[in-house]
Amino acid sequence: MPLGPLDAGLVDGSADGAPTDGSPGDTGPRDSGPIDSGPTPTGQVLALSDQVNFGAGPVPRTVVTAAFQEVPADSPCTQRTISGCILTECPDTTPPVMDGGTGDAGTDAGTPMDAGSDAGPPPPIANAGVIVVVAGGPTATLAPAADGTYPPFSAASVLWADGSASVNFQAFGTTPGVPGVPGFRQALPAPTSVQLDTPDLSSGTATLMRLSGVDVSWTGTTNGVVAVNLSQTAPAPSTASTNLRCDFDGATAGGMLPAIALQSFEPGSATLSVFSLSQGTADGTDPWVVTLVAMASGALPTGLAAIAPVTLE
Repeated sequence: MPLGPLDAGLVDGSADGAPTDGSPGDTGPRDSGPIDSGPTPTGQVLALSDQVNFGAGPVPRTVVTAAFQEVPADSPCTQRTISGCILTECPDTTPPVMDGGTGDAGTDAGTPMDAGSDAGPPPPIANAGVIVVVAGGPTATLAPAADGTYPPFSAASVLWADGSASVNFQAFGTTPGVPGVPGFRQALPAPTSVQLDTPDLSSGTATLMRLSGVDVSWTGTTNGVVAVNLSQTAPAPSTASTNLRCDFDGATAGGMLPAIALQSFEPGSATLSVFSLSQGTADGTDPWVVTLVAMASGALPTGLAAIAPVTLE
């Protein structure tokens, strides 16, 4: 899904003000600085609901997903905020091809060591128990699998009819005494689709100039924000990618993708997409930071979904 990833940020574990010279004149207690409690556990519950047209006419759809992570995975990607937009750059992580050589591979390593008996499956990852999302339409229910992950919910119907609805997220939490994410209950105002007018993608594509910035405009308003996402992936086998996400007030009619950020992209193919987003953070889940997102895709004047290939020059 073309949404930007969650940002847990970095925890600075340096000892602020702690003396390091060991001078004998200081006999008072040393300031050990802030205690680094480790990475913040994070989670996200996302509800996508709209009527999208990929060429065969409008089709109602709902997809709800949930994921929680006690220790955020190490990522080689870097993020920068540029003119209010988030630029994410991920380097190529393809392993180098090793030269097998033709020489002697060395001595026999001997008999492989016995790893011992099967330790069985790993314990389930942390979860928030059963999660329910209700917004006036059918109820979306997510239940964790045995390993703690959540199979997605999908339906050929919409969760909310318009922007007057509230999208209610409720997690019932895990069994008392079992480590997991605390239960929560919170509502977000429902987002509604906007029509993307510029850049003009009615032909199925467009050429965007990286050096001058790109004006974006739409018809309609929405609760929350209008998120414009530009993504580019290097040709295989490279895994390098660049992604720019700009969130604009849903009550406005447009904005600009900044030229200084676009210059981080290579000339060539990319993908532009537009979504309406209503988002917030669940209360009472400390130490977990759980992001809640309600989302609807944008549309083109042709009625097709606002996602298309573009050429960057």
